[in-house]
Amino acid sequence: NDHINLVICNLNLGRFYRLSAHINIFHDHKVGKSLKMQKKFYQQSFDSYRKALDILVEKKMKGIDLYEIVLWEYSTAVFNLAREMQDGISVEHSKEDAEREVLDMLMKALQLCDLDTHNSSRQVLYIFRAGLIHQKIASLHHQSLRMLSDEYKRKSFLQLSRLHYEKSAKLLESLKEHKEFLKVQMERIALQEFLAEEASSNQMKIKSFTFAISHFIDSRKIIKSLEEIKSLADADEVLQLLELFEKRIQFVLKSLTKLTSMGKKTNEAENYKKMFAC
Repeated sequence: NDHINLVICNLNLGRFYRLSAHINIFHDHKVGKSLKMQKKFYQQSFDSYRKALDILVEKKMKGIDLYEIVLWEYSTAVFNLAREMQDGISVEHSKEDAEREVLDMLMKALQLCDLDTHNSSRQVLYIFRAGLIHQKIASLHHQSLRMLSDEYKRKSFLQLSRLHYEKSAKLLESLKEHKEFLKVQMERIALQEFLAEEASSNQMKIKSFTFAISHFIDSRKIIKSLEEIKSLADADEVLQLLELFEKRIQFVLKSLTKLTSMGKKTNEAENYKKMFAC
């Protein structure tokens, strides 16, 4: 009947199984763990964390620090497995089945991100994690969109991709996570470039490229905030992203200049030309 100790024991078991998924305790050290074996250990980890949470909920101890610790570790375990599964996609099943399984795990990880507990010391970490998860979900839909021919499914995947990219960008921008925010924006712009490439009419191409321009504009605030930072841990990566950002702006503006000059939008073409020259 020592409920706190039972929670701690299950918490430690969760940690043990989570670590076992990545190190060879019971096997030859030369043999790498398969994704299937990792999933088995992670599931045991989840079971232990859930038992700990069930005790805390049943005994009405949700408000104590221990509950926050267990929830964070459970969330971390689910998030880590989702990443492992995404990296190992199509290893065990068909690509479609594997992507569906990864998506389910990412959604579960998202649900475990406690964004509403404003007094939590880990709230910023949860927000950052949620931003990364939304980006990963959006990327999955983005990749699927490129492989689909069914128009109805394409429309659905496009909407989902845009939705999760938008949520990711807002969360990462709120934390001023420059590198991750710029990565998301580059993926959103790549999505619009793909749609422009696939479009059957110039009007649709112009619409897609104009949408891409809006993503460039939405990035101004966080790029401007870089001027206020004296030192940045990942400065080299951010600089590379900014250089790529500039190249994509030039490509989009050049494309819009060509497309608008073909029709009656000569004023727009001239404006895009001036922007490109800057």
